[in-house]
Amino acid sequence: MHAAVRRGCVRAYGLTRALIAAAAGVLADDHAEVGELINELLDALDRRDTDRSFDRLDMLWARLAVHIRAEHLCLFPTILGALGQHSTLSPDNAPSPEEVREAVERLRADHDFFMVELAKAANALRGFLAEGGGPPEDQFSEVRRRVVAASVRLEEHNRLEEEQVYLWPEALMSIDERAEMSARMRREIENLPPRFSTTWRVGRAFRFFVTSPGTLERSHRILLLRGKDLAA
Repeated sequence: MHAAVRRGCVRAYGLTRALIAAAAGVLADDHAEVGELINELLDALDRRDTDRSFDRLDMLWARLAVHIRAEHLCLFPTILGALGQHSTLSPDNAPSPEEVREAVERLRADHDFFMVELAKAANALRGFLAEGGGPPEDQFSEVRRRVVAASVRLEEHNRLEEEQVYLWPEALMSIDERAEMSARMRREIENLPPRFSTTWRVGRAFRFFVTSPGTLERSHRILLLRGKDLAA
């Protein structure tokens, strides 16, 4: 092979692997950044700062929605579709079909839980803001309870993804397939839904957006139905 062609192939291979690593890193980085948002939200709730609490909760819901969309539309369907496709892969490296299906089902159930609980909490805070004044102590505590419940479940959820599911594409798919999936995931994460206003992130610098009243439940239903339809 001509030296220039060989160098070009090496560069292309390196760029492909870099694309895969970058997209996988985006999902893992989102976990850390969502964790920071949760800490900021809990701090605002502890201070009974309704405005700040709603701002942080709205951002948290939106970030999770984009992250979940990437997994529902790209990661889960691609992993499920890759089962049994590559007979040359070592059985030691590849999860069983049952293991993959059970994990995906569990993660989808977690996603439903996160979005519903956080939407209910956001709606409660929005109601407090519309009424003016401070919310009753018991209702504010209920909002915090929902956030804490989502946070605790999210920790185990993220562990399953980072220690298992995010590693499976390497065992189940070719490098070209992984590169294609990674590019699609990045597009989904960076393509914020038009129902939200303001802007998107460049690199790891995020600016967030605010939902209009009534969009939380509609957004949740559209997101999950679309993802499940494509992944079926």
